[in-house]
Order: sequence, then structure tokens, then C-alpha cells
Amino acid sequence: MKELNCEQVSILLTYFIDKKLSDKLIGEIEYHLNTCPNCRERYMSMLRIKKNYQEMKEKICTEDEDTLLINTFMEREYMNFQNNLSSYLDNELDDRENIRIKKFAILSPTARQDLEDMIYFRQILQDSFSKTKSKLKKDLSELTIDKLTRKEKNNRPNEYTQNRFSLLLLIIISFVTSILILFYT
Repeated sequence: MKELNCEQVSILLTYFIDKKLSDKLIGEIEYHLNTCPNCRERYMSMLRIKKNYQEMKEKICTEDEDTLLINTFMEREYMNFQNNLSSYLDNELDDRENIRIKKFAILSPTARQDLEDMIYFRQILQDSFSKTKSKLKKDLSELTIDKLTRKEKNNRPNEYTQNRFSLLLLIIISFVTSILILFYT
């Protein structure tokens, strides 16, 4: 058997580690590594590097999978949060869903900001409605109904249906007007 020198072993070490050599070459390299401390140290260093690389690769893959799972969970929970936010603010959810919304708002800064914005927006709407209502002496819808009711008494029976439609239309118009007043004040 012809003995391999250090240069030849160095060249073949990566193939040896990956087990991509013939049985004969593997035997010759093993013999050389048992007799040469420098090549054995190089071999051990390469094994440590390969092991560290494998560990890093596994860790990165695991972190990517974990991150993907967490992101998928967070996206699903955020969609649930958005879909139930109005119901939560109106106290229309059962206890389990109520707690789920609260927990997610605590976990997610985005969800917490959405909740705070929605509460603030609702408060603005309520304040605007209160201001507008206090400015009016009487509710517009009540005035409209009173006026139409008086007209109905004076009209003939065949005009009754037409007046009911007019009443409904005026109620809708007054309601829309009230809402527009709320938004623009």
C-alpha cells in the first residue's frame, strides 16, 4: 500500500468527511490520520466546522419555521380581532371571545392601537351627536312625524298610502340629515 502524504490527505479531507471516497482511499486516509498529528488536527477542525454549520443551519430552519408559525397565528388572530372589534365594543361577544380579544390587544401593539383608535372615534361620534341634539330644540324626526300626522288627518283616505310613503321618506331624510350634521360638526 502506497502511503499518502499530508498534501494529498488535505485535498481529500472534505471528500473523506462526506464519505465520498472508495473504501481503499478511506483506509489510507484513516491510516495517515492515525500517524500524523497535524493532519488529524486539521481533520478535527473540519469536523467541528461542519458540526457548527449543521447546528446553525438547523437553528435557522427551526427559527424560520417558528417565525412562520407565529406570523400565521398572529395574522389569523388579527383578522379575528378586526372582525369582532365592533362587537367587542358593543359588549355583544360571549366571555370566551371577549377574553380572546383582550388578550390579543395586549399581545399586539397594532391591535391595541386599533382598539384605542376605535374607542376614540366612537367618543368623538357620541360627543358630536350630543352637541347636535342639544342644539336642536326638538328632534327632527319627531317634528317630521308630527307634521305628517297632522296632514294625514286632513287628507282623504286614498291619499293615506301616499302620505305614509312620504312620511317614511321624510323620516329617512331627517335621519340622514341628522347623521350628516353629526359628521360635519
